[in-house]
Amino acid sequence: SDQAKSDQNSITTLKLLLSKESVYPHLTESDKIPNYDGYIEILEDKIPIGKIEVQVKTLRKEYTIPSKSIEISVLMYIRDSALLPFVFIAVDQTLNKAFWKYIDRQHAIELINKALEKSEEQESISIQFENESDLPTKSPYEHWKELVTSQKAILHSHSQLLKKLVASTEENEKLKKLQGTDHQERDPKYLYLNRFL
Repeated sequence: SDQAKSDQNSITTLKLLLSKESVYPHLTESDKIPNYDGYIEILEDKIPIGKIEVQVKTLRKEYTIPSKSIEISVLMYIRDSALLPFVFIAVDQTLNKAFWKYIDRQHAIELINKALEKSEEQESISIQFENESDLPTKSPYEHWKELVTSQKAILHSHSQLLKKLVASTEENEKLKKLQGTDHQERDPKYLYLNRFL
């Protein structure tokens, strides 16, 4: 479709706009992956420190405030499945610039609810981009670095909680076994049998 071709051109434009020193894009131009177009690796001193998932769309030719519709299915993906920070990007091919917006799980939920309030049949909702998200005029790299750093911190804390939960569960099992043994030893039938052993 014309829209798919336009979005492919936007991915190509975005790749040219991104700083090779700060990021390494892994974006597919075939549009075969539902919900996102790939991911962007964030670099620090040319070393990857994390990734963000992105969906890239094309801005309409004339606009006052840059905005683009995002599909409800994408928002549901962010709400239910996305493990990486998710950034929605709209490319202005005429002016050779891009706008971006980070959408976290809570924001996705709010947008889904807002869309459903309008209509149960709603398939997309419009997202406005702030002027400070204009690439290449305003650099997104520090923001994106913060996103991957905080995501890593969350994953690390979840990992620590999981370890504590596993250790606690194992400790619980040991206690249950000990209590079971004590219970058996206090059981009158067990005591009666013990006399003859």
